[in-house]
Amino acid sequence: MNDGDITTNCGCTGVVPNARRIPPGGSVAVQAAVRTAGKSGPFSVGGSIRWTGPSGAVRTTRLLVRGKATPPLQTEPDVLDLSAADMTAVRFHDLIVTSVVPLDWGQLQIVCNSPSVRFGPRRRDGDRLIIPVTCNLPNSLEVLDETICLACPVTDPKSPLHGKNAAVSVPIRASRKTDFAVSPSTVVVTQVREQATAKLLIHGRRVRTGAPVIRAVRCDCRRVSWTVSEPTAGGVAILEITFVKGRETPAWLEIELEGAEPVRMPISWLEESPPAKGG
Repeated sequence: MNDGDITTNCGCTGVVPNARRIPPGGSVAVQAAVRTAGKSGPFSVGGSIRWTGPSGAVRTTRLLVRGKATPPLQTEPDVLDLSAADMTAVRFHDLIVTSVVPLDWGQLQIVCNSPSVRFGPRRRDGDRLIIPVTCNLPNSLEVLDETICLACPVTDPKSPLHGKNAAVSVPIRASRKTDFAVSPSTVVVTQVREQATAKLLIHGRRVRTGAPVIRAVRCDCRRVSWTVSEPTAGGVAILEITFVKGRETPAWLEIELEGAEPVRMPISWLEESPPAKGG
């Protein structure tokens, strides 16, 4: 067997037999190694060895290594996405850091090139480290797309990473752009007999990714029911509101949307006469 008789399907894989020849009736041990640095999640790699017998017959031994690579340092979430409402309310989001090897958490380094990104006091929760993160964009900046880099020395002497840093990068995105917008600015309620209804359009950055999550719709003096449609191709959803019968006329309507500040709008109440019956 020559060096050219050993092939692998990935540069991260090594296939090493402990002998170049197999005596009649004998055996050879083969070591297969996979470098998982930089990998995350399931992997399937391997290689083959081609053996040529004295008669010239060729036989091939194929090896397959399957597994799941776990980075030494991990975060939850793996991407921080802050909305306009988060920045208005100066909300901190918890970045949870975990490790599969012992680390010296006291020497954890956190680096972000943007001065708009701020970190709260770190705290330990068992094997987890929790880092509060927020962002305060200056008026001159509408969108932020940055990276938070974490690095911590490995303390396990048995680990191949001993004396080195386990590291992970977390993208952080923040935007002043409105996540949700509601139009028109005044809720026009039309009442025919005892049925009072209104329609509003909901649009914005997050609506384009799916139906907007409405947590509550309320007004000052009546109960309401509501339904919301799937967004159109243009990223607009229709909110249909039905007002329960009551004696008083509402003055305002408030819509509470997931991830955004509540929107309160004045109400314009119109009563229409029912169509006359033909006779």
